[in-house]
Amino acid sequence: MVDGEAGFYILEWFASTESTNSLALQKARNAAPAWTVVAADTQTGGRGRLKRTWVSPPGVGLYFSVVLRPRLELQELPLVTLAAAVAVCRGVESVCGVSPAIKWPNDLLFDGRKLGGILIESESLTGADQPATIIGIGINVTTRAAQLPSELREQAISLAIATGNRYSRHDLLDAIVKALQTVMDALEGGKKKEVFDQWQARDGLIGNTLTWVTISGQRITGKALGIDDHGHYHIRDQAGISHEVLSGDLAMDTGNLNNRITNRE
Repeated sequence: MVDGEAGFYILEWFASTESTNSLALQKARNAAPAWTVVAADTQTGGRGRLKRTWVSPPGVGLYFSVVLRPRLELQELPLVTLAAAVAVCRGVESVCGVSPAIKWPNDLLFDGRKLGGILIESESLTGADQPATIIGIGINVTTRAAQLPSELREQAISLAIATGNRYSRHDLLDAIVKALQTVMDALEGGKKKEVFDQWQARDGLIGNTLTWVTISGQRITGKALGIDDHGHYHIRDQAGISHEVLSGDLAMDTGNLNNRITNRE
């Protein structure tokens, strides 16, 4: 158990697991309390969005999942993704002094390259008052390009590559979990606008021209407008029609990406 100003959490750190999200969900099914945190030095089957694989080289990345039972209405559960992204950014900012940008819905970028990702999974459990929500987080901490598949080396970046410094994965996990506790308290306490404002301040897409590739493969190109009052992302196409981005991917020209990255001294 780890205690701190933002509250306590239960941390279990493993040398290896197939997926921290799968392990955290299993623990939630076995009545693990909220704020149970499962971390691993490596994952043999790490998962990302849309059934993608999260590459997890041993000992160089931060791979962990948090069990939550949010005190939110069912229709508000998607807002946990926004809260998680804000918390990860705040944790990185406090430990590393640099601010990642958020790429809707769940990627963290630095200099236009992928620094980390978030995977949210929810499940209603028998006998539980609230659905179990698992927040999976992966961050490239000291990952070297040579440790990634060749097709990812130009797309990904680590904190060590970005800053030239090395950071403790344990310190980073602690900062992110405590930031997540603070942000979730705000969200559950009705301070939705506060969370939205923090997310929008880190929106790495807003103002850029994007192509939305829907699940069915349809492509819609438009200008990024950001999130609305419900946390839904919108783009405006060349005909002036606003589209609510429900799922799929947002592709962008990285040469024109507004990263909203700042150095904090």
